[in-house]
Amino acid sequence: MTASDRNTPPLAVVTGAASGIGAALVVDLLSRGYRCVAVDLDDHGLAELASRLDRDASERLVVERADVSAPDDLLGVAARIAASPVDLLFNNAGVVFNSVPLWETPPAASDWVFDVNVHGVLNGIRAFVPAMIAAGRGTVVNVASLGGFHVRSVPGWRQGLYSASKAAVFALSEALEQEVEGTGVRVSVVAPGAVRTRIADPGSPLRFGVDATTEFARTRIQSGGDAGELAAEIVDRVLAGEFLVFVGSEDRAMIRERHHRIEQAALR
Repeated sequence: MTASDRNTPPLAVVTGAASGIGAALVVDLLSRGYRCVAVDLDDHGLAELASRLDRDASERLVVERADVSAPDDLLGVAARIAASPVDLLFNNAGVVFNSVPLWETPPAASDWVFDVNVHGVLNGIRAFVPAMIAAGRGTVVNVASLGGFHVRSVPGWRQGLYSASKAAVFALSEALEQEVEGTGVRVSVVAPGAVRTRIADPGSPLRFGVDATTEFARTRIQSGGDAGELAAEIVDRVLAGEFLVFVGSEDRAMIRERHHRIEQAALR
């Protein structure tokens, strides 16, 4: 590391940064002295995020309009910041569709969920991890969900599609942790419970001809934890080197029940 590197604030890249956990992560990281690249498709949200910052934080923020499901978009972001190795990469962007049973789910909706939630993580890995390995440092943080560890399918909360995508994020994170061993790059995967975010806003997926979420789901999400508080806990625990980071106060009995069922079957 050169003297110049030591004098340059560390760099974080956050996808899905225009609102919710992503925006809260950006604010928290800026408060810790990081430079941040905030990536999202939501121009209005990115502008709103920037307007909340003081002058010092604003000077350390770069906003990038990019679609995480488009590989070339994230490769373009990586190329524009190529002179600065990434210290923290938050693959955070995510969407949810839970308004109808699986057999009624339009193919376009399942494509949308997996394109953002799974391919978005893979595209982030492809775009930024090679340079992190070359630099011999940095941490990749993939945001999964408590829903990736259990499935809740009740009227008004059909979680199968979302849970499948977030379970895939956990599997990708486990694989990446193994693959970067010895390179100096670390991996964390975050599993939040319900958080007050705009993930269930009804307008997002109207192009599918059906609302993405039910009123029950929107109410459940809006009763969740504060994104700012959870972001601070996430960053603290990632910097402490934790691989699996569960955050939020949501009851986790369903996870215990599910894994007990798996263990009983596997040990039979």
